[in-house]
Amino acid sequence: VSTQSTWAASDPNINNDQLLRWKERQMEQLAVDLENAKDQILSLTTEMEELHLHLQRNQQQEAVLKDEIRRLEASVNPDVYAWNEQKDYMKNVVMRYIMTKEAELQQRLIPVLSAVLQLTSSETQQLLSKR
Repeated sequence: VSTQSTWAASDPNINNDQLLRWKERQMEQLAVDLENAKDQILSLTTEMEELHLHLQRNQQQEAVLKDEIRRLEASVNPDVYAWNEQKDYMKNVVMRYIMTKEAELQQRLIPVLSAVLQLTSSETQQLLSKR
C-alpha cells in the first residue's frame, strides 16, 4: 500500500481527482480488512471460550474418574488400600517425630509410634528412656 501511495503521489499524470478516488479505494479496502479482522477476532474468541468450557468439563470428568478408580481399587483390594493409608499415616508420624526438636511433642508421639509400628512394651520403654 505504501509503495502504491508513493507511486501515485509522485506520478505527474495523475490529477487530484484520480488521487482522491485512489485514496478512497484504499480506505474502503482498509475498512473491509478491518471488518474481516474484527470478525476473525470474534470467531477466535468464541472458539477459545468453547475450548475453555470443554477443558473445564474434562477436568471435572477427570476428578470424577479418579475418585471412581480409588473407590474401585479400595473395593477390589481393601487390604492394599488400607495398607497405603496406614503407610502414609506412619510416614507422617515418623517424619514428625524425627523432625521436631520439641521434647514434649516427641514424648507424646512415642505412644503413637508404638501403636503404629506395633512395638512391644520393652521397645516402647527403650524409646521412652532415650528421651
